[in-house]
Amino acid sequence: MMYKYKTRINILGGCIEVRCKYKNCLEGIKYFFSANFDDSLDFTPDIVIYISLKESDRYLYRTSPSENGYITGVSYQLKGSSEILEWDSYDPPLPPFVKPPFSNNFVALHAGAIRTTNNNAILFVGPKGSGKTTSTLELVNNSDEFELLTDETVFVRKRSLLVEPFPRLVLPREKIGEGIEKTSISSIEAYKKVAQKGALITHCFLLEKSDIEEPSISEISNFESYRNLIEYYQYAGTNFEESLITLKKIADEATFSIIRYKEYDDLIQVLKNIPKIIK
Repeated sequence: MMYKYKTRINILGGCIEVRCKYKNCLEGIKYFFSANFDDSLDFTPDIVIYISLKESDRYLYRTSPSENGYITGVSYQLKGSSEILEWDSYDPPLPPFVKPPFSNNFVALHAGAIRTTNNNAILFVGPKGSGKTTSTLELVNNSDEFELLTDETVFVRKRSLLVEPFPRLVLPREKIGEGIEKTSISSIEAYKKVAQKGALITHCFLLEKSDIEEPSISEISNFESYRNLIEYYQYAGTNFEESLITLKKIADEATFSIIRYKEYDDLIQVLKNIPKIIK
């Protein structure tokens, strides 16, 4: 059998069966989705992804640059179909949000998110290196009130406030010597608790590194919130018009604040106030 190494990934409300030609590739995928894989194969998956790569490739999980073309060595089979098709999108096959049943269901944000015991989702939104992973690690691992939803990409059900769990390989920045370096660790190793169900957005915190001497946190208007959400929007299989409707709903119904800080130690001090702020 060509694709003899198999697992299931239960994520974003669906089931993906992954079939690999090589064991090392499957092991890399299972490590990336350590909180979501399931080796039981006793029901029909929503989609099957076939992978002939020898190792787990970064573009299995992220958008391929247009100059590189589509990722090769990947094909897919939709539920109820016998046809196996070559992967035909720059968007990643894991998760395959441009294919049914995932397509036209989600809006994504460059953000981290945690779930509270009251089933609320708290978002930390910002650019690369702004402290999204630091924020989720600090709150989840130092309190029994929080669970990880995701540390890097938030998937929101369109026209709703519902954030689905999307734990994946974590890439925290750590102090090594005089500098800051990115490391990698599985979500179940990095976080004390990983959420198994979604939660509704109630608060969003925008993270902004600046030269201010004292860290600060302050609420912002709905308009400014909406503008920032558009800036950190990511395509996730739903058209732009529908995505804007979802972003507007989040901006109108959630409470937004901006956290300004200079160093990561300053951010951690501000985060200690989050449990009080969200109550």
